[in-house]
Amino acid sequence: MINLQALTNRLHELPGARGGVQTERLVQELQDSIRAWQTRMQETFRFLSKDPTAGNREQFYAILGKIINNLEVHVRETLNTTPEGRLVPQDGENFYRLPGAYRGVSEAMGDYVASTDAIHWSRWKEKK
Repeated sequence: MINLQALTNRLHELPGARGGVQTERLVQELQDSIRAWQTRMQETFRFLSKDPTAGNREQFYAILGKIINNLEVHVRETLNTTPEGRLVPQDGENFYRLPGAYRGVSEAMGDYVASTDAIHWSRWKEKK
């Protein structure tokens, strides 16, 4: 339950991190990385909904780690190539919150994936 609550808390923090980025161009630069992350998370939830004990934490971290690292590279590249004067210092700070928020959700999901095999799922299933 603790891991599930941590995941829920991290998911609630995510919109705040995304909402802090005011420069539309910067958000557009990251769309592909964000979509890849969202797709992987959806696949994981779908997979776990069919078999809650089948998650593999190491595999999950390896895949999402690459996506998050790619997101961080895009953040640096975008900030470094943005013409001077188009950003205020707060834009840079807020923009770096994005990868941190996505990494936080990813780590919480990985912790949940690792804990699913300790749950007695048969007790949770309804008898038909």
